[in-house]
Amino acid sequence: MFVVDNQSVLLFANTELVKLLGIPLDKIIDQPLKEIIQGENVKSLLACIKQTFNTGMVEKVEFDLTIGKKLYWFETILIPQQETETSSFNVLGISRDITDRKILENKQRELVATLKSQQETLKLLSKEVIRAQEEERARISREIHDEIGQALTAVTFNLELLSNPENQKEEIEKRIKDCKRLVESTIEDVRRFSHELRPAILDDLGLLPAFQSHARGYMERTGIEIQINGLKDIDEISDELKTVLYRIFQESLNNIAKHAHASKVKIDITHQGDKLNFKIKDNGVGFNTDEVLNRDVKTRGLGIKGIRERVELIGGELNLKSKPNKGTELWVSIPYGEA
Repeated sequence: MFVVDNQSVLLFANTELVKLLGIPLDKIIDQPLKEIIQGENVKSLLACIKQTFNTGMVEKVEFDLTIGKKLYWFETILIPQQETETSSFNVLGISRDITDRKILENKQRELVATLKSQQETLKLLSKEVIRAQEEERARISREIHDEIGQALTAVTFNLELLSNPENQKEEIEKRIKDCKRLVESTIEDVRRFSHELRPAILDDLGLLPAFQSHARGYMERTGIEIQINGLKDIDEISDELKTVLYRIFQESLNNIAKHAHASKVKIDITHQGDKLNFKIKDNGVGFNTDEVLNRDVKTRGLGIKGIRERVELIGGELNLKSKPNKGTELWVSIPYGEA
């Protein structure tokens, strides 16, 4: 509590105010508030005191104040009062420390801002997912039309030729052999499309065999050496987590093939406490992680952002370490006990 005159000179301060300021009472009495309390935000208190004198009405003001090294927030009620002896007006100030409340309010505002930002990112990501799905469907449609469609058209043409009763034995054998080759090629294409959509080996044999199968094809296509060290009991986890880990595995290898210029990739799967740790490390050119993680979804596509979203959806966490010319390490930790 404090009392000031119409020049904002301090006439009275209670024990709590003296203790808070850490200045003896005789050093602050009869001193202007602006000399006792420093800071830009004190101007709002002085302006409100002036308003109280001008209107004769009770006013309320909030302001922050740094005392020592600590920031305080105060809610102050200013009450005009008349001295009976001198008939002069003073203002009684009653301040309440609302620092804890302000800290919570600031945290709430930060949380709301973060949630809004995440919602916007999720919207962009959802649009990007839909776009990627449509592009993938278009690609598969083109390949089915171009490869399977053409092969079946050729088979149909051969069968029509075989219906000609004037065909010689050699011609018939040639057409049958060609049909067999086309059908075998079509079966292989169907298997490849099926594997890209969801590998049957993931359901039939488990996660590690699916990793190893994908890695063999990847090494043949890219020339990048892959080493996989994993737990034999990893398939105790749920089908949902298996799918997520497999997609992270696929996306990470795609990123490495596109951007890393690596020659080796090492994958480790370990079990520690109630966590399953999944680490992918390459010896590629690396990159600036801050620049990549802060880049807009529209400009970088799914990539790392897509992996992070997958991990967060299953309650896990993702860490990324990389430096230019020092390779990249992607580390995922997921709750193993809840799997």
